[in-house]
Amino acid sequence: MYGETNVALTATGTGNDLGWWRNFDEIPTSATFGDEDFLGDTWTSHGITAVGSHTVYVAEYDPTHTCFGPPTPVELIIHELPDPKIQDPGMICYTQASVNISIEPAGSVLSGAGVSGTTWTPQFTASATGVKTTTLTLDASQAWGSGTDRKATCTNQTTLDVDVTNVLAPTGTGILPNPPVTWGIASIESLPPMEIDYYPTASLSIKDSTGTVISTSSPLTMYPTHISKIGKYSYDVTQTLNSCVSPIAKSIWIIVNCPTPAPILTPVAICEEDNGTLPSITAVADGFNFEWRDSTGLVIETTKDLDLSTFGNKYAAPGRYTFKMSQEKNDAAGMPCRGPEATVTFTVNPTPVFTIALSNTKTTICQTDPEVIASPVITNNAVVASMDYSLSGNSIGGIILSGSNGSLTPASVVGAAQFGLVPMTITATLTDSKGCEATQTENIEIQHTPAPVIADLSRMTSAVPVEVTGTGEGVKFYSNQNASRTALTGVVEKTTTTWTLPTSFIDPTKETLPAKDFFATQTILGCESTDDLVRVELFNCPVPRPSAVSEIICNYDDIPTLTAIPAPLSTWFKPKQGTSEFRWFTRTTTNPDDGSRVAVGDHTPRYQRQAATLRLGMWLNIAHSTTV
Repeated sequence: MYGETNVALTATGTGNDLGWWRNFDEIPTSATFGDEDFLGDTWTSHGITAVGSHTVYVAEYDPTHTCFGPPTPVELIIHELPDPKIQDPGMICYTQASVNISIEPAGSVLSGAGVSGTTWTPQFTASATGVKTTTLTLDASQAWGSGTDRKATCTNQTTLDVDVTNVLAPTGTGILPNPPVTWGIASIESLPPMEIDYYPTASLSIKDSTGTVISTSSPLTMYPTHISKIGKYSYDVTQTLNSCVSPIAKSIWIIVNCPTPAPILTPVAICEEDNGTLPSITAVADGFNFEWRDSTGLVIETTKDLDLSTFGNKYAAPGRYTFKMSQEKNDAAGMPCRGPEATVTFTVNPTPVFTIALSNTKTTICQTDPEVIASPVITNNAVVASMDYSLSGNSIGGIILSGSNGSLTPASVVGAAQFGLVPMTITATLTDSKGCEATQTENIEIQHTPAPVIADLSRMTSAVPVEVTGTGEGVKFYSNQNASRTALTGVVEKTTTTWTLPTSFIDPTKETLPAKDFFATQTILGCESTDDLVRVELFNCPVPRPSAVSEIICNYDDIPTLTAIPAPLSTWFKPKQGTSEFRWFTRTTTNPDDGSRVAVGDHTPRYQRQAATLRLGMWLNIAHSTTV
């Protein structure tokens, strides 16, 4: 086969193996297996790619004589690919109707959007200024040789990107669809400038009626250099991009001897949170034929009042909207004369967006925590003018927080009798510098932890260690506190509910010791309670502890009578919370029934206590103690 690179070379023998060689001189006189460059019927790995004529050799293996037979030459011809070329026509303007594209070699096929033969119709976006690129493709082919076994056709392809520039006429002051600029000579000093909108990378040209370029930039001040008296003025405005010039846009200016003043307009502003309640803009004007125009120059109202609500939500979104208004009055000759336009803005200020940040970032605020300050975090560049805060959700009722940052003291908003987790809501209202308001809420929880319940304790045996037990969560025992009892300053002696007092505090080998005070707290949700006073006293008391029997009943049984022995000398108590006295007794020296119930060497009555338990229904525990 011809005309291709890396072509597969195939030979057919009598059925025996075929061997291939690149070089005739390398074929051994008696070639056998292993001497060949390739063994097989089809050889595709020969690696011959250079343009030109190449000869390789193939021979059939003779198994009888164990050698290859005489080689047969095989010719491989590789032709050059055609080299297609498209001549670049350069930058093309939208004004060019067609372009003849030069190609090589002749007979190649050109394709692409707008192509017919070798004629191309420039492609561009007619509605916009800019450059559009079209890719042209050229396919070329070349036939080589003749005959079925020596003919080959080679093909190749190239592409070219062609740019077309489209330039629209500029728009701006006095250019359609805007109306001509009509101005009274009496107010010529306030004549507005000519403002032209053109493509960012294009060059601008403004010519007067004589064809003289008077400016290449915008805005252009018209008074007094170009317009200073009554008359009609016309200016040709064009823009040029990539040497392509736009159509001419004419800016028309008319200066008249008109006494009609511009209306008096006052800017109007509302807040977004006004829920789309759009106002009317009222002009101070005493003429007729009023005209209100929007920012595009379109007449949108012909009365003195511009009611914005008639346009639906067109002007409801946050932003600034500009309107112009003019009026007509009769001049000295009784002819209607339109005065200059007055401009007014209508602004919809956005609602401020913010969140509430707390100086105390804990999940649960403690009733004993210091002052908590709430402050706004602005997320839309609003400028804060004022903040109002209120607090709700607790039994005290609504409290206006103090200060612009909403400071509150947890102890002042959670009552002394409000224990547990107290949910509350902080409500913040932000007023920004535009007078717009927004409200946010922040839910907080204040934990007021009660002091633990300290169980009463008495001992009758002198040499028993003293144990103090507290009921609660995270009970801690302290050795002392400061004089004002606002904070515990002593060492934490124990952090479990039961504390055995060391002999360094209470020596159980002594018969009497003065009272010693300790203090206990509990911690719930990370909030420690105020302290509970625990007083332990060792003294000699002759009075034995009464005995009492616990009862177990069902919830539908009659409530039983709890009996203590000796009954006449017993008094019942409930477990208490608050100051707890632990009186530890060393011995009894007198029978309680003989009327002599005074400790040796002590004339002060002492007490012994016994607990009885009443169990009802679902094991409700009610502890009682007795005093004799």
